[in-house]
Amino acid sequence: MAGSLTTGRGDQPLHVLGYAGFWRRTLAMLLDIASVAAILYMIQTFTFAPLYTVEEATGSISVDVSPLAVAAVFVFWALCVWRFSGSFGKALMNIRVVRADDLAPLRLPRALGRTFSYIVSAMPFLIGFLWVGLDARKQGFHDKIAGTVCLHVQSEHTNPPQA
Repeated sequence: MAGSLTTGRGDQPLHVLGYAGFWRRTLAMLLDIASVAAILYMIQTFTFAPLYTVEEATGSISVDVSPLAVAAVFVFWALCVWRFSGSFGKALMNIRVVRADDLAPLRLPRALGRTFSYIVSAMPFLIGFLWVGLDARKQGFHDKIAGTVCLHVQSEHTNPPQA
């Protein structure tokens, strides 16, 4: 699967190392979740909505995140995949999301469809995300629905591949 790839966004050429595997994608998702938690916290803070409530009688804590904030995060993720071929976590882990058929960058409708397909991958028991570890092309259910793959890449200017 090794080769060169240009994302079509004016970026420098990238060397494709292969499909991004389960653990690399999991770490990218954890980085994304941390960044999303920060974004949600800022949204909740600026709208003066409580982020959590504590039940006095039982001492239990419940998180109160507005559906609008969650939708905003999904749209933000889709915009990142459309514009930068990946989210913040994917960029840090050298992962690019591209179309499976021709490895071209995603257009906005496909990026939105892929992002909202996370809901399918999450049900039941995150099996659609776990499927990445079993699939030959390392595709989760959301990738299969949207016709995308995640590639592990490196800049050809940082460490050119050895022949």
